[in-house]
Amino acid sequence: MNLVQLCFAWSSHLVNQRRICQKTVVLAKKIAEFAHSSVRWTKQQ
Repeated sequence: MNLVQLCFAWSSHLVNQRRICQKTVVLAKKIAEFAHSSVRWTKQQ
């Protein structure tokens, strides 16, 4: 079960679930990128 499916299951009762899920996925990607770059930054220190 991936993040998108999980989000759709969680927000299936909401009218604007598609928009919410897109925002959730974008946010998750940003968090993942931030975590990746911060790990790389700490290794350089």
